[in-house]
Amino acid sequence: MHSFYFWVSLAYMIGRTLAVSLYSAEINDESKKPLEVFRAVSREDWGVEVKRFNEEVTNDTIALSGNKFFFLTRKLVLSVAGTIV
Repeated sequence: MHSFYFWVSLAYMIGRTLAVSLYSAEINDESKKPLEVFRAVSREDWGVEVKRFNEEVTNDTIALSGNKFFFLTRKLVLSVAGTIV
């Protein structure tokens, strides 16, 4: 019974850690969604604020970071998970 509990708990903890990491990496994916709206509107209709926001979304990495040494993106999470498995 102890062995069964150990393996079930381990699988649960690994699954929960992976799920939290993927949900956290979704911040980066969601930050790119305004670009779809910007592309639907012609550039002549943009205001100064929209131009600045477009440049910020395009050029900056919007994600959780580890002291700016790495940014938590879906690519990073999947590559780390791939090297562990």
